[in-house]
Amino acid sequence: MTYMNICSKITYKLKTKIGICKYELYFEESEEWWKLINISY
Repeated sequence: MTYMNICSKITYKLKTKIGICKYELYFEESEEWWKLINISY
């Protein structure tokens, strides 16, 4: 359930309407990944 929670935070962070968070599989709970997402979007 932890990844579900993280997924929700990521989708909210991206400000998009993604039904399924495809990033949860790649999420490693690292700040660097958050920066990658911020740069990508």
